Formats: sequence, C-alpha cells, structure tokens
Amino acid sequence: MRGRLPNKYNLPAEDRSYLSELADNGQLIQRIAIRARVLLALDRGERVVEIMRWFGLSRTKIWELWQRYQQRGVDAVFDEERSGRPPVFFLVYFQGCSLHCPGCWNPSSQKFHGIELTVPEVAQRFEEATRLESLEGVTFSGGEPMQQAEALLEVIREIRRVAPGVSFGMFTGYTETELAAGRYVTRLSANAEQKRELWRTIQGLLDFAVMGRYDQMLPVKEPLRTSRNQRLVLFSKRYQDCDFGPQLVEISIEGGGRSILTGFPVLGVPT
Repeated sequence: MRGRLPNKYNLPAEDRSYLSELADNGQLIQRIAIRARVLLALDRGERVVEIMRWFGLSRTKIWELWQRYQQRGVDAVFDEERSGRPPVFFLVYFQGCSLHCPGCWNPSSQKFHGIELTVPEVAQRFEEATRLESLEGVTFSGGEPMQQAEALLEVIREIRRVAPGVSFGMFTGYTETELAAGRYVTRLSANAEQKRELWRTIQGLLDFAVMGRYDQMLPVKEPLRTSRNQRLVLFSKRYQDCDFGPQLVEISIEGGGRSILTGFPVLGVPT
C-alpha cells in the first residue's frame, strides 16, 4: 500500500501493551503520551504523512523518535535524565550578518538570503519541539539577530504567548553600548530613536545575552563566549553566572564519514 511503513517499525507485543497504557493515561505529561501514540501509529503501519498531520510533527521528529526507541526501548518516550547536564534550549538562527568578523565560525550565515520563515511558522516549530522535549528556553543566534530586530521582537512575543514560562537568550556581535545608542543595522532601516526603543523593548524580554564581536585572536574558556572580549549579560534574575557550564564540544560522525562539530572549540576547529 502506497505510503505504508515497512515491517521494521513493528513493536514487540510487550512494548505495544505498555505504550498503549501510557497513551491512554490521562495523568501523563502530554509530550510523553504523544510519543507513545506516535510509536503505536508506526507499529500499526499508518502513513507518515498522516502521523505528521495528527500530531503536528515533522518527518524528522518522527524518525528521531524511532531511533531513540531502537536505542532505549520504551524508555524513549520519557525525558532523558539531565542530572549534571545543562537544560535544553530551542535555537533560532537568523540568516544574515554584515559585521563580517575575521575568522567567523559560520560564514555561510552572513548572506541575507535563504529559506524565509514567517513568525507563526517559527512558533509552530517551537511548539512541535515541546511535544517531544522539555525545553528550558529559546536562544537566538545567526547571522546577527539584531539586524532583523523587528522580526526578532515578533518571534519573542509569539513564543511568549504560547509558552509564557520559557526563557530567552541571544548571541549578538553588537555590544550593549552600541545597541543602547541605536548604532546597529536593521533590514527595515529604522532611525536611531526607533532602534533605541526597539532594543529597550527586546532587552526587557531577554534573560541573557552574549554580546560583542568575535575575535579569533582572543580564545576563551568562559561559558557561552567565543572570545575574551565578549560579555555574558544577565537581564533578569532567572539565571546566575554559575548556571552556565564550561565550554563543551560535540563531534558527530555520520555513516558516510561526514563530521559535524557543535559547540565552542577553544583551540580552533580540528582538521
């Protein structure tokens, strides 16, 4: 039957029974019940496009859940233990940056063109992620978020509307002094006073920000920063400096040999 899933998605009878109990348990956190229902739908051979429509999930999220099930069994539906590990944040990248820091670790993000997403689409992806993962907050990076400050403010407000309890953080190449003075570029070419007011509004919604240009000659081991000149600024009482752990780097090697490096390599990118 076209669109049906192969037999490799079949669940053992014991797992099927246990997941059915979880799916029908009205006392469970919603994301756990949803994970159980997705696995059961895969087991029934439902079409992926139908599962995506029923639960508001992407094909990638469904595939990732199945991979977790293969590794962890029925425990895949539960949130992983995070004792001693940092909380999970939803990351929003803004494409485009005119600062052009020498040695920029992500030069592909400097051009102001790419896949356009509307504010509701970004919020929808955030909601989708919360169905499968417990999220502490949202961080904005790029590119340069403040060069799309109007859209940034809309995204913050929309996510705050659907998830009032999440925190917000930002990585920006601008200093706090530059932003407060309105000395930054925006796509809509606002005047200096409009930009000052825009920053004040955004600042009032942020919990923290890492601020300042990247300087490849000033490596640093401090949390979240990529060079010594940058500052971690706390705008609310939600976090303290000690809440941000030491620099970590994760290297993932895919089946075809492609390597993906995530994090802040203090001594540069390995070759």
